[in-house]
Amino acid sequence: PAPIFEPKLELVRTELMTTFAGGTGSYGVMFDAIAIKGLTITSADLHLNIGEDDGEKAIEIYTAVDTHLGIEKSPDKWTKVCCARKVVGKGLMKRTSIDSSLWLQQVNMSPGERRAWYITSDEPIIRYSRSEKTDCCEVFANSAHLQIEEGQGVGGYPWGNRLKPRIWNGVFHYETMDVVRSDTNPVPAGSLPDPDSVKVTPTKHFSGNSGSFGIMFDVIPRKKMTIVGLDFHTESTDVLEVEVWYKKGSHVGFERDQMSWTEVSYARIVGQGPYYRTSIDPSFFNAILVDSYERISFYVTLMKSPKMRYTKEAEDTRAVVGDIDSSSEDMDILVGVGVASYPFGYFFSPRFPNNNIHYVLDDEADDASEETPTQTLPSGVYVIGDKKEISTTFSSGNGGYGAMFDIECKSETGDLVISSMDFHTDLVGVDINVKIFTKSGSYVGYGYQSEAWSIVADTTVKGEGYYKRTVVPSESFEDVVILNGNVQAFYVTIDKPNLRYSNAKNVGDVWVQSEEENEIVIKVGAGLGGGLASFSSLFEPRVMNGVIHYHLRYQQTSPPTSAAPILPKSPTSTTGSLKTEQDFEAGSYGVIFSVRNKGLSTIHITGLWIYSDFIGDFGVEVYALEGGFLGEPVASQVQIASTTISGSSSESLIQIPLQNQVEVGAGQRQTVYVTLDRPSLQYAMGADEGSVSISDEYIEISDGSGVLGYPLSSSNVRSGRRFVGIVDYRVEESAISSVGSTIQASVMPDMTSSTETNPGQFLTTSFQGALGAYGALFDVTNVRDSQE
Repeated sequence: PAPIFEPKLELVRTELMTTFAGGTGSYGVMFDAIAIKGLTITSADLHLNIGEDDGEKAIEIYTAVDTHLGIEKSPDKWTKVCCARKVVGKGLMKRTSIDSSLWLQQVNMSPGERRAWYITSDEPIIRYSRSEKTDCCEVFANSAHLQIEEGQGVGGYPWGNRLKPRIWNGVFHYETMDVVRSDTNPVPAGSLPDPDSVKVTPTKHFSGNSGSFGIMFDVIPRKKMTIVGLDFHTESTDVLEVEVWYKKGSHVGFERDQMSWTEVSYARIVGQGPYYRTSIDPSFFNAILVDSYERISFYVTLMKSPKMRYTKEAEDTRAVVGDIDSSSEDMDILVGVGVASYPFGYFFSPRFPNNNIHYVLDDEADDASEETPTQTLPSGVYVIGDKKEISTTFSSGNGGYGAMFDIECKSETGDLVISSMDFHTDLVGVDINVKIFTKSGSYVGYGYQSEAWSIVADTTVKGEGYYKRTVVPSESFEDVVILNGNVQAFYVTIDKPNLRYSNAKNVGDVWVQSEEENEIVIKVGAGLGGGLASFSSLFEPRVMNGVIHYHLRYQQTSPPTSAAPILPKSPTSTTGSLKTEQDFEAGSYGVIFSVRNKGLSTIHITGLWIYSDFIGDFGVEVYALEGGFLGEPVASQVQIASTTISGSSSESLIQIPLQNQVEVGAGQRQTVYVTLDRPSLQYAMGADEGSVSISDEYIEISDGSGVLGYPLSSSNVRSGRRFVGIVDYRVEESAISSVGSTIQASVMPDMTSSTETNPGQFLTTSFQGALGAYGALFDVTNVRDSQE
């Protein structure tokens, strides 16, 4: 039961943070905040792209009654509350404090009051983040006292054009009167464990180089046990209020879903300070009985102070949420996430817990049981293992219409049965048509070949929103069996561009695997655009966000199997990038250039990168046209991108997400036209149109024209200009595994008599013709011993 407490009002000083993810920025940001309880905003922290070497900069903070929507360009509606003097920035990803001494007045908010905020500077130094929503303005961060909504970026000073939706990067510090618990309710003494029987598994990290309100992480016990307490790391030596929450299964997908968690401890205890372990006594902890290899998760949080410490490793490490962080003979403690506000607020990943787990082993679990006689089963009869699940990540960061990925069965004792999947979407309460396809073997080389796939689910579900699982019911999913040692590809796709996935490093990398025997392995794959079940617009590498439900099936007498036919391997792909010289001699609205396929295989242009001298958000469009420049009407070009991107410096490459990839046939040429909504594209002076500026083994990029206006017209085109940036591409190739591999075999009928005439046979290899040159060498082997 939850601890019993007497209500008591106290002054609480705390904070609410949104995010410091950045990603874009400009001159300012507008947003709304809603008070849940009466409070006073006393100060703030901002995210700026300037450091101490840049000197003092002017910051202005305004507020207005009710929402900012509708008064974005009405200065008379706003009241300036800060700042009395200039500030010195702390740089990217760090808090620049706007303390109370800088404020012209503190801001009181009544319970339920909505108030607009506008934070700006006369230079484009304000950092904010793009929202993954399509409309303004949903709640992004919340505490028990305050909510902060998404808002709009401001592209000029002081009341410039709006860019929405955008997320303010920062922190509000505030004071409020709140009910606190006057005392804890200890567990009855008779139920406490014998201290001599309590064991401890520590985490290997205790640097505490990062922190906030809380930490979430998973634990996998190797033996049956009862968890009776834990320690945490805090920088505070004051009296703290701490809560511990627990749930069965992983925390992944439930980071902000309080209803899925159970509170197992509340205590008021004195923090032991940096590098000392602060213990939650077992008398204030409701014990948790856990079976061996039963995955559970913990959420340890301070209620009123962001002084919980955890560890953030260096950026060049490849740890992900769910990796084993610390291990003992009894337990594994996994990498988790830091939680930025109380309770169940925005989170950072990955983060390494600084916690000890206290537990008592179940004596009965250690007793050696009698060996069970082996039962021989008839062929085709299986023993079904326990139902399990494995999460990839719910960190998001990107999204589209679908995700493709591979699952490998690594079990040495059984086959893997996939029984359903959950996926991640930012849609809440909206009907979503979801389809799931599968194929034997890897998806690589088959992303555009719909005929190679079979559908295993086609249903409609309601979206559960960010960081929550949207479930595909098992009754709507046809089980997929993956034999041990085999790979199976999956494609999850929905009818709206709101399926969330994450960026990764390399296609085919192991992203996550089960702890038990590595029985299931999920690999890095691709995100897809183009629409529901489009089998188009692959973006690699990407990681599907979701959960795979599975079990193992075991067979002690396997049915006989026949050897698989030896067939030519299907086409695979090679990816590449070609970068032109970074030489900025000119620039304006746009540039036209061409890409020629030098080989005999089809290529696809999969991405473009450009340079711009504009700092902040701006619009970009890309068009493609088959053929060269001369005599081709520009009006026939096809739009392949229309989006908003963000510049951070004139020396930084900016990726343009393409809605559609451009196919270039063997020996063919495609013209590409890139244009911005302002004269900020950088390019170089080149040679004549069609002159090759750079090439590699597969493609060549040729000079074209600069475009001095928007939209394009013949009067604003200047020839002899060179594209500066990167062209990403993929080459479709036929893959034979190695020299000497058999590509096709045939067995002739037995000759009943040496006098019979063999009418002759023929054997076909392949007519895919994806590669070519002057000739080919190959071997032919007689597979019959008795005949020539």
